[in-house]
Amino acid sequence: MVTTLAGHVSGVNYVALSGDARLAASSSYDGTVKLWDVQSGRLLASLPHQSAVVGNRNVALSGNGKFVATGATDGLASLWDAQTGELLTSFCGDASATWSVALTADGQRVAIGHENGTLECWDTRSGRMVATMLGHSGLVLVLAFSTDGQLLISGSVDRTVGLWDAQSGKLRLTLTGHTGPVWSVAVSADGRLVASAGADGTVKLWEASSGVCLRTLRNDRRYERTNITGLTGVTAAQRAALLALGAVDHQDQAVADVQRRHILPAD
Repeated sequence: MVTTLAGHVSGVNYVALSGDARLAASSSYDGTVKLWDVQSGRLLASLPHQSAVVGNRNVALSGNGKFVATGATDGLASLWDAQTGELLTSFCGDASATWSVALTADGQRVAIGHENGTLECWDTRSGRMVATMLGHSGLVLVLAFSTDGQLLISGSVDRTVGLWDAQSGKLRLTLTGHTGPVWSVAVSADGRLVASAGADGTVKLWEASSGVCLRTLRNDRRYERTNITGLTGVTAAQRAALLALGAVDHQDQAVADVQRRHILPAD
């Protein structure tokens, strides 16, 4: 452990790091975002908000460590100087609460995800809205830009991942497969792979160009790979629960294989 950053008076809900890992920004239910020197643990600035800073990813640092973006329940997103803590500008579009923000590496674009499923992309230099994006049916929990700033990835409680053209706001692809809210998204440095993590306990790897799910990763469930073939003394509901928790029934699998080969008709 390098250091402990202590200063918030309520729970911390997100921490962001600059590209060189020298600067950290933490958001808290105490209504503040704090900027820290990672090596020394020194508090550099405390950014106040008139409304609570809540959400899954409501603070973002630009890759160059120059800018901080924050979102709050009043629907505003704000841009701050990461070195001085000075408020540079605020972005006011959709009045719905802001739940997620993201910055491009150079800090020239900020994306905002709202409670009602709307996304916005703003030019931080001019303060002009570049695009409004509609496609999610539930609040946007998380956002991430590709390294070149051309692709924006969003994750929502509607269980989908959105891939957007960050310049035009056009929805390129909707990735489906999670059975719970999408809590985290990331994109590879070359922009070819997208990863998403959901409340369903899975991490999915996607091909960004086609939207094909390449792999699903899951921690072992309680009864993962436990063989219950021929198990007796349990009810149908108990058996179903064991299977849902990772148990396997080779007899069921054998029947399914036969049915797939059309040797036996499916019921």
